[in-house]
Amino acid sequence: MENDSFARIAAFLARSKPPMNHLDQKITEMQDRTAVLHRQRDAARLERAKSYADAFIRKLEADDIPLAVGLKAFQDLSKFSHERSTSSPQSLPAGS
Repeated sequence: MENDSFARIAAFLARSKPPMNHLDQKITEMQDRTAVLHRQRDAARLERAKSYADAFIRKLEADDIPLAVGLKAFQDLSKFSHERSTSSPQSLPAGS
């Protein structure tokens, strides 16, 4: 008997679920558009990175610089640049 009442209540709740209103639909549409824009932005960043990498490799080849040497120099420069950009003025020695 008790299970029957739970089943009837569950069926009633399932039928009485309000349909998605206009505002909910608009929010969902905006979230979907935002997701698409994020994917497009990420794809554009990847394409740009590939383009920069290709140009860097072509430049190394044109200057007869071995790829391993050029990549090591790039890594060192990137590491140095990152360390400099994360240094706050408070952490720098006086007079810097």
